[in-house]
Amino acid sequence: MGKIVATEYLSLDGVMEDPGGAEKFEHLGWTRPFGGDDLWKYKLDELLASDALLLGRTTHEGFAAAWPSVKDEQGFADRMNSLPKFVVSRTLKTANWNNSRVVRGNIATEVEAL
Repeated sequence: MGKIVATEYLSLDGVMEDPGGAEKFEHLGWTRPFGGDDLWKYKLDELLASDALLLGRTTHEGFAAAWPSVKDEQGFADRMNSLPKFVVSRTLKTANWNNSRVVRGNIATEVEAL
């Protein structure tokens, strides 16, 4: 059985909105001033060690709008685009981003089966 690892960008004061700054949120891009080589290497290593992504609908929609057009020398975008993606949603009918599948029904049972 695999393990689920939750990874998030979260500030000490509880801000979790759009860390990269691509969307229209009040606190967009808040991590950019704090990111350094160590942070980006950690995030890349974390992604390279992953076998799949488990996402909610809102995160999936934001990622699907951004990542397919991103190119980077480190391979982060290629990995994001190529990994299998499982999207938990009650409302999303299809997930069009490469290797994406909508998970619905009994979420605990469905995720355990993954």
